Amino acid sequence: MDPHDLRGEVQGEIRRILADPGMRAARLMGAIGDLGAVSGVEPYRACLRALVPVDRSDGAARILLEEIEAHRARLETSLARDPGLSVAALDYLHDLEGTLGDPVFREQAVPQPEAAPAGSDLVSASLDEVLALEMRRSERFGHPMALALLAPDAGGVGEDLLSAASEALRKAIRDTDHAARLLPDGFALVLPCAGEEEAVKTADRHRPGLSAATGVTWSCGVASCPDRPWEPRALAGAARRALDSAREAGGNAVRPYRAERREHPRRSVGPSIAAVLRAEGPDLPVQVLDLSIGGSLLLTSRRIDPGSRILLAIREASARPREVVLSSRVVRSEATSVPSPDGPAWRSGVAFLADVEARCRVAGILTDAARVRSGGEPGA
Repeated sequence: MDPHDLRGEVQGEIRRILADPGMRAARLMGAIGDLGAVSGVEPYRACLRALVPVDRSDGAARILLEEIEAHRARLETSLARDPGLSVAALDYLHDLEGTLGDPVFREQAVPQPEAAPAGSDLVSASLDEVLALEMRRSERFGHPMALALLAPDAGGVGEDLLSAASEALRKAIRDTDHAARLLPDGFALVLPCAGEEEAVKTADRHRPGLSAATGVTWSCGVASCPDRPWEPRALAGAARRALDSAREAGGNAVRPYRAERREHPRRSVGPSIAAVLRAEGPDLPVQVLDLSIGGSLLLTSRRIDPGSRILLAIREASARPREVVLSSRVVRSEATSVPSPDGPAWRSGVAFLADVEARCRVAGILTDAARVRSGGEPGA
């Protein structure tokens, strides 16, 4: 079983076990075994695949992990420090066993991917490898990364024009970016060390050149990590849905992926809901433009940086108000023409990180808000 296909919580537990310096020897093997018993996965195989690009049967994976752990102990003795399980695995497989022809931690150029057969899930096996490599590297070093899919709004662009677009894109990208042709038309860009905001600006910068080369407008879908889970197929699917959204809205645009807005329909709540944003400094009163159990669109008097973690206190404007405080992450912040006492207001989208109980309380507030709008009485 590929660990990229596991549920998010299982992946998180795998990362926690492998990264915990206290998980050593028998304790490490026991924790991995318990993971399989609880989650119903092949635990040693899943952990090995999450650690290095090597796939073995579960029994063989356990033996290999035990050998890697023993090699880690030897390295610790010679280096006078614990190198960690990841470094020990790469060192063991490359230098001793010879499984890896070139260690992942060596920074060197990656060959540009070639075109994939029509109907392939992402774009090509080569791009899959590049995306997985850059994702693992970004996750290891704590850097953001993004995937951008660019495609002409009008299909059927000729091969000559696409070749010209390919050349224009090749000249415009950074040395660290990776570009690949998509079939039947379009391009994928893997953007290391670029978050959502930077990726959107990058895609918007490339679109005019592609339009000039082909004579048609282009749209782009962007998805980024760590906004999305560190999974290549999930990131590719999110970028594809964002591209589809840009085209459906009329094209000639760049759209970042908005998972929450698709998964949880939002409702306009008007003056029936009041809210306060709690970040660094004093509380900031905000206006709730719309609300769902997964997130909200807010109007604020100052910009809140995307990626910021905040607390959003939502309170009913009624005789017997209920309040719920939600841990949230800001996913975007855009200037508007709406005035505020401190200047132009900002429209900020937030995704809730709250637990199920808090989301249920939001659902109750939404239900009461709907009753108020329809002329009924709010609930207790």
